[in-house]
Amino acid sequence: MWIITGKGDGRYEFRLITQPSLRADPDLVATKIHDATPEIVRRFDFGDEQAVLARIRYNRLVDLFCKCVAYSLQNHLRTKIEGIGQIEIDELYAGTNRSGELFIIPVQVKRERDRLGVSQLLQDLAYCRREHSEMRARAVGAQKMGHTEGQHSYERIVLFEFECIDTQEDVEIRKISERHFVLMPHRNITIQDLRIARQRSEADTLD
Repeated sequence: MWIITGKGDGRYEFRLITQPSLRADPDLVATKIHDATPEIVRRFDFGDEQAVLARIRYNRLVDLFCKCVAYSLQNHLRTKIEGIGQIEIDELYAGTNRSGELFIIPVQVKRERDRLGVSQLLQDLAYCRREHSEMRARAVGAQKMGHTEGQHSYERIVLFEFECIDTQEDVEIRKISERHFVLMPHRNITIQDLRIARQRSEADTLD
């Protein structure tokens, strides 16, 4: 596929790269999460990408997905990178795990009908590696999707982590991990759901 990347102020480059797989896997099991989004936020959100970022933030999905404690530094971070030009990061997190390792986590978010952007992934990582070289950069993509169970509809948020290998000949983007989270009111999460979650957790521990 062809992509357009920045090469400085007002300069761009067309690159032919191996087409990556950025779509959600519909067969993956979804994890049911007690929705911690404040009622007032759910009532007045605009249904845009900022609303998805709010869901991720209030429900600490970056923490759950990356297995670390993550803190939002800034959203819609606009800055300039030498050799690339102006970029915008949807939301930037800093995190740490129980070993003390530090992470810088750019999050790119899309609504259900939109697609994650390859150029944005590359720009996000370039910023993190240049400005936060002491921290491990982890590129996260988030896709809002629908989820129906019985007669009820819920929000499903899919999180991906990608690695990007950029050479002169090609750019290879690989999906490292993918998790699906369904945000639900507590009354709709059953005892059976909790038992299934415990079994999955024990299986992950054994792996």
